[in-house]
Parts: sequence; structure tokens; C-alpha cells
Amino acid sequence: MEPALLAILLLIFLIAFVYSNIGLGGGMLFTPLLVAFAFADKDTIVCISLFLVMATSIAAAYNHWRGNLIKYRYGLLIAAFSIPGSITGVFIGLRIHYSIFYLLFAILVFTVGTKMLYDTLRNNNACVERKITTKDYIVVALISYFSGIISAIFGVGGGVFNVPVLLYILSCRTKEASGTSSFTICLTTLGGILTNALLLPTFSTASVSAMFLAPVAFLGALIGSRIGIKKLKEKPLKVIFISMLFLAGIQMVWKFLG
Repeated sequence: MEPALLAILLLIFLIAFVYSNIGLGGGMLFTPLLVAFAFADKDTIVCISLFLVMATSIAAAYNHWRGNLIKYRYGLLIAAFSIPGSITGVFIGLRIHYSIFYLLFAILVFTVGTKMLYDTLRNNNACVERKITTKDYIVVALISYFSGIISAIFGVGGGVFNVPVLLYILSCRTKEASGTSSFTICLTTLGGILTNALLLPTFSTASVSAMFLAPVAFLGALIGSRIGIKKLKEKPLKVIFISMLFLAGIQMVWKFLG
């Protein structure tokens, strides 16, 4: 096996291992990883990344399901709007320049990350039980739709938006938010993949590559989330998630400026 391919497989395993614990699919790193190794053209890489994100999320959702850590009602609510968003995102991603989306993505994740960091440092509890209003559901719908668009454009899962929504609006605990987000990402990425199957000329190439790479992501996520559910406490999970938010924001700013 070539050293470059071995490095890709190892990094995919490690990314899935970590991201499976925080309700993210890993696309924020899968996509730039494949770009860095010039694995394929941009649109094909985004599609491959969606396959990897789906594999990661299926494994993570399975382990969270075993731990009774998925709020299916909330997951389906988010998916109901993120799936149409992901279909819209494929159309957008194949046709426009990304600069404005890089900027919007960065602004949103920096804002959410700063809020979560402030609450974590002050030990504020985001998951205080409260009545969820009609206004809350409208906000969830709008954010979920935007999350779906971002998912399809960048080949990510949308968890950077799903998890804060679940924590701050729908009052889930951290591990419940992670499990529910993973469940939602399975559905959202499926919408993006099926739309790519209809519109992407190189979909067959992406599928063949994914058949080889996705099992590695699945295995990494299966092992990582099983360990994380048993060993990781709520606060360290939040710190990891916040770190990934800022990493995603920096990455988007870099792309916007570049």
C-alpha cells in the first residue's frame, strides 16, 4: 500500500474516532484531508466526504442508541428541514462561488462557539428543562434548513449547528445532543448523496472511492463512540466540541481569504 493512501486511511480513522463523540460527522476534516492529498476534483471530494460522514454517523448513532441517548422526535424535526436544505445545497454547490458561504459559516460557528465557551467557563447549564415555544420551533426549522445547505456544499454533516440547537433550544444533555445529531446527520447526508447521484457526473467514481474509505470511518467511529460514551464526561465533551467549532471557523476564514 502506498504511504499516501495509508496516511489517508489512518487520518480518516482518527477523525471518525474523535468526531463520533461530539455529534459531528467529521466532514470539516474529511474534505480538506482529501483536498490536501489531491484525491479527486472538488465536487467528487465533497460527495466522498458525505459518504464518510454518513458512515461515521451511522456508527455513532448505533452506539448512542444502545445507550438510550437519542431523542428521535427532535432528530426527525431537524431532519425534516435539513434534508430539503441538503438537496438545495447540492444545486447551489454545483453552480456558485463559495466565498459568501465561507464567511457566513465562519461568523455563525464563531458566534456559537463563543457562547458555548462562555457558558462552559461559567458552568452555566444549557439543558435546563423549559417549555419549547412556537418561536423556538421556527428557529430550529430555519437553522436546520441552513445546516442542510452547508452540509451539501462543504461535504459536512451539519452537526456544528445541530448540536447547539439541541443543547440551547431543545434542552438536551450533551451526550443526548451528540447522539441525536448523529442520527440526524445519517438522514441529512443521505439526502445529499441521493441528490448527487442524480446531478454529479462523477458520482460513480465517488461511490467506488467511498466503498473503500467508508468502512475505515465506520470502524473508527464505532470504536471511538463506544469508548467516549463510557469514559467521557459532559464538560470534556463540550470542550472538544467548542474546539472543533473554532477549528471549523478558522478553516472557513482561511478559505474566504484565499
